[in-house]
Amino acid sequence: MRFFFYTILFTIIFFTKSANAQNIENIEIIGNKRISDETVLVLGNIDLNIFFDDQNLDKILNNLYSSNFFADVRLSLDNNTLKIDLIENPIIENIEFIGVKNKRLISLIVDKIYSRNRVSFSKIKAREDLNIIKDILKQNGYYFSEVNISQNLNEELNSTNLFIDINLGNKAKINKIKFIGNKILQNTYKEIFIKKI
Repeated sequence: MRFFFYTILFTIIFFTKSANAQNIENIEIIGNKRISDETVLVLGNIDLNIFFDDQNLDKILNNLYSSNFFADVRLSLDNNTLKIDLIENPIIENIEFIGVKNKRLISLIVDKIYSRNRVSFSKIKAREDLNIIKDILKQNGYYFSEVNISQNLNEELNSTNLFIDINLGNKAKINKIKFIGNKILQNTYKEIFIKKI
């Protein structure tokens, strides 16, 4: 009885999925300006030979978003045609640091953040960069810094200039270190600490 029930359930699920799936004969890509149709197909890992169901469409959607090239991706199936409607992320033309003159500090930040010249701007990555910058500043003693990232978008060229505004605040300094406890261990810890410094 249970076997019969599961057989029927499996059949219903299988045919429901099959009904929602389509064989695709054409792919129509809209909204891409800088990125070629061929690149979109590669980024999405899109192949006409696969059976297009909801699961495969979700994979394509995730693949395209994960590339960070697109601000918006919409997929639809219509008369055996897969339509891909895209809005590209703008290209970063220039990054300007405001409020920091220390070249070593700027170099540390530039080496770690995702955003850089000639790379697609991503709001998600910019938020991650914000946290990375704050961590770098804390590691260098700036615990009270404030960081803001803004942009100047050129819609015609679909490009942007990024402005990273940093207010360092006062640098934290260690005025005194006091070792307490066993005197023998104190001297050992002092020697180790001084060597590390």
